Amino acid sequence: MVAPQCIFEFGRRLASAIAVVAACGLGAAPLTDEDLHGPVFRPSYIERAVPERTVPEYGQVDRPYTATDLKRDWRDGLRSLRAAGDEAQKKGTTGDLSTEGLAADYREITAGLATVDVSDIVQSKMVACGPTAIPFLYHPVKGLIGVAGRVGKGRFALLGHNGILHRAGSGREGLDALLLNLARWCGGEERPVIGVLTEEKEVISDPFRGKVGPLADLFRERGMSVRATAFSGLDDVDVLFFRNSNTLSPAQVGLLKVFVESGKGFVVADTSWALMTSFDDYPIHAITRASGVFFTKQESWSKPGNCAIPGQPNLLLNLWYSSSRLRELLDSGSLVERQQAASVLGTAAGTGASFPGVKAVLADLNLKRGLVEITTSDRLDKGKRPLDAMLSRHQCRMLRALPAEDVPAHPSAGNWPGLPAPGAERLIRTLALDGNTPSAGHGHNRAERHTWRMTGLYAAPGEIVTVEIPPVLVDRDLQIQIGVHVDTLGRPDVIRRVPEILVRKPLTGAVTRVASAFGGLVAVLVPPDSSLGGFEATISGAIEAPFYVHGKTALTEWQRTRRHAPGAWGYVACPGIIFFVSRADLGTLDRPDHVMRHWETTIDLMDRLAGMHGQRRRPELAVPDIQISYGGAYAGYPYVTGWSGRTFISPNTIANGSWGDYHELGHTYQAAHLGNFKFVNGEVDVNWYPFYVCEKLHGRPDWNQRDWPHSTVNPENRIKGAAEILAGVGDGSRHWDGREWHMGLYDFYWQLKNAFGWELFEAVNGRMYAHAQTLEKPALPFEDKRNLWLRWACEASGHNLVPYFEAWGHKGIGDEIRRASAKLPVWTGNRAPNALAVDGLPSSLPEDAPSGELVCRLSAIDSDPGNRIRYLITAGNEDGAFALNQATGHLRVLGLDFERSERYDLTLAAADSAIPSLQSTRTVVIRVENRAEPPALTDQEIHARGPVAEGQSLGAVSATADTGRALVYELLGEGQAPAFSVDRDTGGITVADVSALGATGHVDLRIRVHHRGRPAETSSGRVRVHYGLVAGARCETWLGLDGSDVGSLIGSKAYRAEPARVDTIAALDTPADSAERYGQRLSALLVPTVTGDYTFWVASDDGSELQLSDTSSTDGLRRIAAVRGWTGRHEWDKQKGQESEPVRLAAGRHYYVRVLHKEGGGGDHLAVAWQGPGMERKLIGAENLLVPPSH
Repeated sequence: MVAPQCIFEFGRRLASAIAVVAACGLGAAPLTDEDLHGPVFRPSYIERAVPERTVPEYGQVDRPYTATDLKRDWRDGLRSLRAAGDEAQKKGTTGDLSTEGLAADYREITAGLATVDVSDIVQSKMVACGPTAIPFLYHPVKGLIGVAGRVGKGRFALLGHNGILHRAGSGREGLDALLLNLARWCGGEERPVIGVLTEEKEVISDPFRGKVGPLADLFRERGMSVRATAFSGLDDVDVLFFRNSNTLSPAQVGLLKVFVESGKGFVVADTSWALMTSFDDYPIHAITRASGVFFTKQESWSKPGNCAIPGQPNLLLNLWYSSSRLRELLDSGSLVERQQAASVLGTAAGTGASFPGVKAVLADLNLKRGLVEITTSDRLDKGKRPLDAMLSRHQCRMLRALPAEDVPAHPSAGNWPGLPAPGAERLIRTLALDGNTPSAGHGHNRAERHTWRMTGLYAAPGEIVTVEIPPVLVDRDLQIQIGVHVDTLGRPDVIRRVPEILVRKPLTGAVTRVASAFGGLVAVLVPPDSSLGGFEATISGAIEAPFYVHGKTALTEWQRTRRHAPGAWGYVACPGIIFFVSRADLGTLDRPDHVMRHWETTIDLMDRLAGMHGQRRRPELAVPDIQISYGGAYAGYPYVTGWSGRTFISPNTIANGSWGDYHELGHTYQAAHLGNFKFVNGEVDVNWYPFYVCEKLHGRPDWNQRDWPHSTVNPENRIKGAAEILAGVGDGSRHWDGREWHMGLYDFYWQLKNAFGWELFEAVNGRMYAHAQTLEKPALPFEDKRNLWLRWACEASGHNLVPYFEAWGHKGIGDEIRRASAKLPVWTGNRAPNALAVDGLPSSLPEDAPSGELVCRLSAIDSDPGNRIRYLITAGNEDGAFALNQATGHLRVLGLDFERSERYDLTLAAADSAIPSLQSTRTVVIRVENRAEPPALTDQEIHARGPVAEGQSLGAVSATADTGRALVYELLGEGQAPAFSVDRDTGGITVADVSALGATGHVDLRIRVHHRGRPAETSSGRVRVHYGLVAGARCETWLGLDGSDVGSLIGSKAYRAEPARVDTIAALDTPADSAERYGQRLSALLVPTVTGDYTFWVASDDGSELQLSDTSSTDGLRRIAAVRGWTGRHEWDKQKGQESEPVRLAAGRHYYVRVLHKEGGGGDHLAVAWQGPGMERKLIGAENLLVPPSH
């Protein structure tokens, strides 16, 4: 919604800020010579020193083309464009050029097209603002992503992503036809000679082997000649196809300009949203500006659906023709027209350059509508409210440009990031800050970006904060920042907060005043390569933020006062990482020292794996947000998560780890290894780091059969996936190109890790990191990086790994590596443990051997140093009489009974940690010696469903007799329980007097049992009889709980109190989408009807845990299955941990079952299924459930 209360004040402040806004390019003003020489229009890159080069001009003699020529042509293009516009305004028309010519060009470009599929490509948005600018590719969500134009005698076309060229021949609707049309139109021939711009060294080998191969094939199949060329060889080419024009030098721009003005053409596909440093620095604009065609740094994100191609050009998309109609269309146009007008207006305003009519329209909208308010309850749907979507983003830029005294508090600030506590004191603080930062070439965690130096202070929305620094530090690229939420929400269709809330301002004076409409944590940003040393900064007007610095903040200070500081956000920090967390969540954190000790260890481990232990130059940053642009999280400095900051400090994270956080941290290390190192694939390689931490810190290695660190290491899938890859490499259908993702790719690494240990990775990564620090440009091509890794892996392992790498598809191995590795023994793969020995094995054991007594010790040898041997009992221990420590090989007694089993044939194994695991086995025989012993009777419970009747049998007492003997049962103190009788021979309990019982309840019976004929051999125990039990399960619910994992339920104070609601449900299946922020506990007695092995599954949204006892008591409850994160409703097979191991259950017995469930937000549900003898998987229903008695 629009906040009307802000309109008047906002309009008053806007009037005083028009000049500032205009200077920032948020509108249009007549271009003057001063504009042409001013900072907005002067491309900084052409000011750099460019060596004089003699380059050919087509049809002319050679002459030098330099940066001076480029600057002149740049300005001439601007003047020509402006002059034509002035003439058009005098005549009251859109210009001399008839739109018929533009329409004819458009029809050639789009001939035969109805739609073009670019659905999964993150496109760069463009601006068209010129009489010959031809918008030909537009998507209602993506915006304008394809524009053509004319320069001199030639023609050109811009496409919004380099991936469009790569997808030639892929069968996408309309794409091939569009590329062919562009080739013909730009080349001016039916069959032009196509040049594909390629690196010089690639021209010498095979330029079409990779991504551009299908493009060349497409043109050749249509009878066109295709040539791989460089800028030095364009003479015989009609139209040039290339990508990523950001790398063009001024000399190359000059060559291209001469090429197109002479009547040739080019098609360039750019990912400018990622490559553009600034709008006016973009090299290709020196050519396209004269036609009014521009790339921008604004991304469209990938969305489903095709671009519709109308029969005539849509001139609304060209500001040259539509600027005078924008206001009218935004007010009264159709939804489609409003979407298009808002898209054109917003893209133009976002460039920071001036375009016709833009400033006037935006100023009018701001004055009339005020600030656009966006909250979690009043979300903004960009498709339905295109004007508000565009205007809110523009207002964010405008607010950042206002003088500090004119910045209002935004009405949405209370929604996000939130407001500080009322009554907070405004402080004056002098802080000692570190002015030394890593060099931009350091590589790790985006060292080319400014380093955040946190101040422990928070700025309130709309309030001025003043920063004072020593005069010697003025204009040293220091900045002041308010806020930590860097995401600008470019991708989501519906947004839940204002899109751009971070404010940065350069410290260009000794005193700087800054304000943010949203408020936020205050940081001083120090540029890369800085050696300023320690310096002081005085900050006034801010308030205290809750923060804890590990090793510096006293725990008592945190617990008593610091965590309750008034700032809406704070942080917990250690030398390796800073986590930003809301004040509300920090207030619940009692032991930040435990949390940060965990993260200090985590970062230390990751540094060690990366080979940079002890060389960290600054901490990582982690920012949680209410909404992010894509995925669950993404890497960077800071890395940004869509999950709450509670996850960072959760007890469950400390105990079990946080895969998502470990994964994103792993991405920050990749850049430290020769430029975003990807050996197999970026999303495979990155998981070295979470796997390493899960194994080293949490004891959850990839080979763990029950508690995997991640679902992608499922052994069954890994074995299958690895076989698929190896087969594909063998038949040539698979190769590594750095983009393929496959679960089986993990095994390329894990087999090396299992053979040589993590130490191999630590050693090789250390050399990669050290080598990267020696390079002027630490990025290398894929093959060079892979060869370095292979070379150093051979040296570190002491083995020739070349055959192994080749078997997995690694090609291009250098001769030098082959010669060096030939001296080493060839590694042939994993080998099974050997020499399995059993020390101290007795031939027999008495049945009364105490539980825990050591029986024998196992030992084995594995010649692969990276493997960990696990000792297992693989057969013969079905009743669980023995336990074998997997790590030590110690075999111990748990409980023997001659009457149960007189002999055990145990198969023992030494298994390695590889997948598939290799084993050495042997079988041992242990006999059980009988001992005379009294009968055994333990306390127990009997449960009866529903009302009971006179003479009804409720069950039997369970007791164990010595071998060959019968039992006699007696009811002691019969006067205490006249309602029941006990059968002397069977122990069956029968209702004797129903009138002595209520509708429901329990009675305790004292039972004695002895061997028949031997009354002295006796035992006694308590039998509690429950009657009148109800079918179903008890459901207890606690409301208003944050978090989405079970740990946040059982760790809450509310869980230790009474639940908000207690219900009885018919099955272990709760309703879907019932509430938000709650936890629940289901409890029941499970009663199987058939004896046998049962498997259980749990499915839930969010996390859950299924527990089962081997008795009717809660004492024996243990976790048998769990959901981490979430699954779909009744989606049983999403995660391996959802499924239990088979559990042996006896017919008629009662087993206590409990399910814990935590819902955070979004969808919610919980269900449990089982499968057993003669029964397919199904939900557990009332026919097998009893509501347990309350204790």
